Amino acid sequence: MDPLSVSCALLLTQSDIKKALGATVPSGSVRVKDVADPERGVTGKARCRFGSTDGGKTGKVTVLLTTYNNAASAAKQVTLTRSSEEDLGATSSAATVRGYPARILLRDGGLIVLQYDTWTLSVVAADKLASADKLTSGLPLLAEQVLARILKNA
Repeated sequence: MDPLSVSCALLLTQSDIKKALGATVPSGSVRVKDVADPERGVTGKARCRFGSTDGGKTGKVTVLLTTYNNAASAAKQVTLTRSSEEDLGATSSAATVRGYPARILLRDGGLIVLQYDTWTLSVVAADKLASADKLTSGLPLLAEQVLARILKNA
């Protein structure tokens, strides 16, 4: 399964974001393909920016999908993301997404990150898009929708 092969348009909609976070974002998505990073075991990376008004430089909600050469490299990145965000002052809480452990990190907006086999999925909400309570309850819902759609379409 290649999560990077799934179209951004299939991953989330304005309606999904509105239901989960209570936020209205501009329509459409922009895909930004990134490069592999062999030193970290990264074999591919793509960002889907939703609600972008600057050609994809930023987004109101961003889905980041990263593939790795093995599950250990993916797990290491989840741990690194968590510790980096916590070091910067993020509040951290555990969540579950379709049975997989995930971590919600709130700092200048919020993100949820989880590992699925040899890849990771992050959903990032921009600063001031939603309250901390909405992010804590809504980010797992968005991650669940993205994961389900990847598993169905990859």
